This record gives sequence, C-alpha cells and structure tokens, in this order.
Amino acid sequence: MENLNKSILEPINYEVRLVCFFDILGWKSHIDKAGTDPTQLTRLAFLPRILSSGFVKSLSTGSNNKVTSFSDCAVLSIPYDENEVAKFVQGLCSIFVGGAINGFFVRAGVTVGNLYHDDQLVFGPALNKAYFLESTGKYPRIILDRDIEEFQHLSGVNVRDEEGTLFIDPFSISTFRKSCENTVYPLPEKMDGMALYVATEELVRREMEGASSEHVKNKFEWLYKRMRHELKHNLFK
Repeated sequence: MENLNKSILEPINYEVRLVCFFDILGWKSHIDKAGTDPTQLTRLAFLPRILSSGFVKSLSTGSNNKVTSFSDCAVLSIPYDENEVAKFVQGLCSIFVGGAINGFFVRAGVTVGNLYHDDQLVFGPALNKAYFLESTGKYPRIILDRDIEEFQHLSGVNVRDEEGTLFIDPFSISTFRKSCENTVYPLPEKMDGMALYVATEELVRREMEGASSEHVKNKFEWLYKRMRHELKHNLFK
C-alpha cells in the first residue's frame, strides 16, 4: 500500500509535444450495423489494432511516442521536434487512407503544446486544443493549429487554407500512392494507389447517397466533390 501511495503522488510535469486528437466519424452507425457478426466486429477493430501494432513508433525517429485510444477516439503524441513534424503528419495521412479504404472516415486536430502522456494518462492544454480543432473541423480532414509556424510551411502533404481553416487534405491521389508504397496495413491485392483512390471515391459517393441526415450528407458531399475534382484534374492534365 505504501508503494501504491508513492506512485499515486509521484510528481508529474508537462512536456512540449506534437499531439493529434482524432475521431472516427459515424462510429455509432458502424457499431449498429456490425451487430454481433464476428467479421464485422473484426473490421471495427481495424484502426485501433493498427494504432496498437507499433505504427505509432514509425511516426518519428525518436522514442517516447505515445497513443491512447478509446472507442472511436485516439490521441497520438510525440516529443516536439520541428524536424519530425512532416513525418508525423504524413503518418496521419496514412491512417486516413487506411481507414477510408476500409470504410472508416476520420477527422483530426493537430497542435503543439504542453501535454502529459504516458501509458495510462493523457491530459494537458495541448490535448484540449487538439480536441477543439477536431470538433470544429466539420469534414474528414486534418485541422492544423495556425498558431504553429511550422504548420504553415509543411512539405510532402496537401496543406490548404480555406474559409479561415488551415488543414491537410489527405484525400489526394499522391497521398494514396505514397500510402500504398509505405503501408503498415493490408491492402486489396492488385490495386495501386489510383485504383484505391477510385474505389474510395465510389465508397464516398455511396455514403453520401445513403446518409441518414443532411448533416452527415454534407460531410460526404464535401469530400466527394473534392475527390471528383482531383480525379478530373489528374485524368485531363
């Protein structure tokens, strides 16, 4: 008991970390549709299993990378190093691609700030900010904290600044191709990045047409229009 009391009262300090909070959209609907079917339940476990499989270690070259997941939400963080930011967000894009081709669409918020994150606990101002960014993001995308200077000049990802929101759009053909080359998750056989992109666009169309409400439909309509534009731009350039 004495040792337990000591561990509970052990001092804690914040660390400056690069942090992402993400949410799987429509999770309740996925749960309802799965029922008790073991195949569908296995599918539901796809993203949580990817996150717990060692993928988080690949988000930077350093150590002390952390992940905490619960139901449809997850927090990923690494010690902040401006040289690791691009690698981190490229890894997040891979999560979006892997989720999408398996029928799961994600929204995320990313910032830098004070955070405590170990194997049991995660809290701090940076998590609050990342959660706020995600919750106001509306559509499947990665919302960036525009107060972080490094986010203004990211390379290797599709950064956009539209309607006052700075974000990464992971649904580009180049992102799908990169994810296929460096994937940590299983992909359908004989499908390259373009084929997966086309298949995902069709999946988005079906989600849009079968949406249970205008609120849900608007999210997928936004994404579908962007993907259609991306396909036309690449086919006719």
